[in-house]
Order: sequence, then structure tokens, then C-alpha cells
Amino acid sequence: MIDEQRVSVLLRRIEVALPNELRMAEEIVKERDRRIRAAQEEAERIIREAEEERQRILERAQREAERRIAESEILKLAEQKADELLRRAEQMADEKLRYADEEASRRRAEATEYALRILSKLKQTINKLREIVDESHEELQRESQLGSHDAASDGS
Repeated sequence: MIDEQRVSVLLRRIEVALPNELRMAEEIVKERDRRIRAAQEEAERIIREAEEERQRILERAQREAERRIAESEILKLAEQKADELLRRAEQMADEKLRYADEEASRRRAEATEYALRILSKLKQTINKLREIVDESHEELQRESQLGSHDAASDGS
């Protein structure tokens, strides 16, 4: 015969553990998504700022080039300087964009690594829970078989 109290205790243990693990899994996924969104937003902000800075640099370089041309008696020298300023401005802007891309990639990688660590821990917890369920199931089967065996012996 199955010990109903024992079965009830085992079922309560499973009921208590399972919702917590599911909530924990949902929170982990939400946190991972939040971190990825935050990293993406940060990357977009960095890229946007780099683009704005690039534009400011280019405009400043253009103004400077125009000013120098207007003030200069030697047009060729002014053009060379303007070209150099533009080239350096574009180079600086490209470097800032490259940095922003690298930073965005790094942050995405960190968010993914964090999510993988948390999911690994969750997997371990779920495996432990699975072991508890398996042990409880085996225990119930043994008790059920003993109860059936005792009942058959009593009937003989």
C-alpha cells in the first residue's frame, strides 16, 4: 500500500521547487534580454555620438579650410591644408566608429557570456530537480511494489 502522506510530501516538494525554477529561468532570460538591449542601445549611442563628432569635425575642418583659403594668398597651400584636415578628420571619425563597433561587440559578447553562465547554473538546478523527481518516483514505485506485495501476502 502506498503511504499517502509520503506521496503528499514528495508532491509538495516538487510543486515548491518547480515554480521557483521556472520563475528563475524567466528572470534569467529577461535579464539577458535587458543586458543585450542595453548593450545594443549603448552601442547605438556610441555610434551616433561618433557620427555626430565626425560631422562636427568635418564641418569644423571645412570651415577652417574655407577660412584659410579666404585669408591665404596662396590658394594651392590652402587647398593642401584643407585636404589634410579633411583626411585627418575622416581618419579620426573612422577610428571612433571602429571603436564604437568594437565596444558594441564586446558588450554583446559580455551579455551573452553572462546569459550562458546563468543558463548553465539553471541547467544544473533543473538537473538536480530532475534527480529529486526521479528519486521520488523510484521511492513511490518501491513503496507501491512493497504495498502490493504485502497485500498479496495478506490475501494468501
